[in-house]
Amino acid sequence: LKALKTIEDVADLKGVRATDQDLSRLREALSKFVGVRFQGNFTTRQDIDFRNAAAYRFTREIYVGEAHLDASGRQWLPITVIAESFLTHQIRMMVGTA
Repeated sequence: LKALKTIEDVADLKGVRATDQDLSRLREALSKFVGVRFQGNFTTRQDIDFRNAAAYRFTREIYVGEAHLDASGRQWLPITVIAESFLTHQIRMMVGTA
């Protein structure tokens, strides 16, 4: 049997590291979400527009911590979001957009 390769092995992700410049750019991009902002584009509902109060969310703080390596050599980046009325997939979409 052929050994299955993980996505990390195929894409060689274990060698990928975020630089200080990358972290700075990420922090700057995520800071744009802080405050009361229209978040209708991060929902699956089709009837949300800028006039609908349900499309607005309040983000108190987004903190990007320092990167660290786990035992298998992968780099992890802790991101803390303090906000009201968000769903997990909305936060993932915000971080992916940044």
